[in-house]
Amino acid sequence: MTRKCGDWLRTYLQYTSLSESPELFHFWAGVSTIAGTLRRRVWFNMGHFEWTPNFYIIFVAPAGVAAKSTTIRIGTDLLREIENVHLGPDSGTWQALGKCLMEAEEMVPMPTGANNLGPDGLVDPLTIEYETMSCITCSPGELGTFLNFQDPKLISTLTALWDGQRETFEHLTATQTPIRIVNPWINIISATTPSWLKMNMPEAAIGDGFASRVVFVFANRKRHLVPYPGLSSTPGAHKTMRTNLIHDLQEISELVGEMQLTPDAIAWGTEWYQTHWAERPVHMASERFDGYRARKQTHIHKLAMVLAASRGTGMWIEVEELMKAATITTAMEQDMVNVFESIGVAPTSRLINELLSFIKTYQDRSVPVTKQLLWRFAMQIMSAQEFSESINSAVLAGYLQLTNTTEGDVYKLLVDPTTIRRTDADAASTVAAAEKAKASLAGLAKG
Repeated sequence: MTRKCGDWLRTYLQYTSLSESPELFHFWAGVSTIAGTLRRRVWFNMGHFEWTPNFYIIFVAPAGVAAKSTTIRIGTDLLREIENVHLGPDSGTWQALGKCLMEAEEMVPMPTGANNLGPDGLVDPLTIEYETMSCITCSPGELGTFLNFQDPKLISTLTALWDGQRETFEHLTATQTPIRIVNPWINIISATTPSWLKMNMPEAAIGDGFASRVVFVFANRKRHLVPYPGLSSTPGAHKTMRTNLIHDLQEISELVGEMQLTPDAIAWGTEWYQTHWAERPVHMASERFDGYRARKQTHIHKLAMVLAASRGTGMWIEVEELMKAATITTAMEQDMVNVFESIGVAPTSRLINELLSFIKTYQDRSVPVTKQLLWRFAMQIMSAQEFSESINSAVLAGYLQLTNTTEGDVYKLLVDPTTIRRTDADAASTVAAAEKAKASLAGLAKG
């Protein structure tokens, strides 16, 4: 068979170009789709352990802003068309996960080289080695229906599964029914709101390993406005792209074996690794990001495997794919900072952030923010004492300036609330990385 798409992800971004959702959302939805197709049939050898191309991707955006669930569903609908790909439940209970994993069990023939060829040059079926595995992709539209941070067993197991361990998991259900799963593999893509994370994700989850394995993709606005996408599309071209995407996904699903780096990729990856541990970015200075920094190399190589499968370069990861994976991963770090910004923060700090965000919204519209206007907003979420303390703290920290005008006391925002926890130099570095990643995705979409 021959690929229909020059680059699967490029075609996928074109396929979703009329969607109002941010392009980054669709890019990572495409990554999850390829990952769900690959399953643990492919891996990257790290000596005593392996990396597999599964992801825990979470879209974070205010309700109704970025069509998060719709974005996920587009990729999931393509996965449904692929033979031997199993979709998991929307519920993260052990009963639901165990049932789906057991139903997904398969025997996969592993490549063993030329030694299994018979005299006729064909593979001798008696020499084929098989590996048992159970692979599912879970795509709940709402993270809250799937993930319970108060279930330590669930969190610890998902943490272990992300690492690609080859092992047998055993668990007793609520009815004491034993569940035994050989080489389970879970790929997750879901969505939530900043407020849900703030209320449900404990600060410990950031540093204990689970959150460091998650790709958080943050957005607070639509990409563009498309009132009637169906009227703007060309039905014939759209149908052709969908057919080609499914065709190539089926080919990707047949890949099996170890993915390897080319010599140039090894050289670049070695230099990157040394630099990574020699330099600590300012925006990653907090200890809460130590777990992520330790796994950044893993994130990069997981993504590089997907990029290689997307381009159809076989089982080799080229240096360009490794570099692009590193660029995109670095750019996503600011999303992680944005997501974690209010988790585990003192109540006063949260209130200050609420006030600063409100002031910024009005200031961007050139509307003076008087004390009366600010209090009308603040009285819905804080007491008068909390309001006074928050304002005084923000002024003292240099975030706000109080100016007496003919309209009364007006508050002027001196520091963008999204950059408060970063130095100017680090902010510039982060913006540069994000712009580089954006340009990379734009190039991918346009070919």
